[in-house]
Amino acid sequence: MKSFGQQHAPSTPVHREQFSFWFMRDDEPEEHVFQARVVTDIGGLLAALKAAKTDNTGKAVQAAAMIISRMLDNKDGTPARWEPVLTSRPDDATEDWQPQFQGPDGNHHGVDQLEKFTRFEAGSSRRRWLYLIEEDDEVVVQGEDLMTVMEWLVKLAAGRPTGPSPS
Repeated sequence: MKSFGQQHAPSTPVHREQFSFWFMRDDEPEEHVFQARVVTDIGGLLAALKAAKTDNTGKAVQAAAMIISRMLDNKDGTPARWEPVLTSRPDDATEDWQPQFQGPDGNHHGVDQLEKFTRFEAGSSRRRWLYLIEEDDEVVVQGEDLMTVMEWLVKLAAGRPTGPSPS
């Protein structure tokens, strides 16, 4: 049977690049710093190109936000989409059952440690980006700014030594 897709870790480490992005909150600029993994999401890029070709600005901006989120580091903090699942386990000292959750680190923690993983600042770049773009109704983002960041990230990924040569 023929098999496709990367089946092993890349031979060179993935390049990471930090950038800041300014959101507007109550007419005040708010800077957030993110870390990107400089790799291209071809599926997302094709969706953005298709949307741009059909002159559908809304879909192009939506595709740009998706491409950016997929290029953001999801290991520099609590991963995106991770949610605590509460369980009970017996305490080693007292044998009383205590509420706990499994953290993104794979270890069990008491609920008093929950904020350590769930506060905004503890989130990975991808988790914080998705929250700001998808959930935070108080921030405003300009579509042109999203397109500019997407273009910059895609150019970085295309310029990598492992990427295709420019034509």
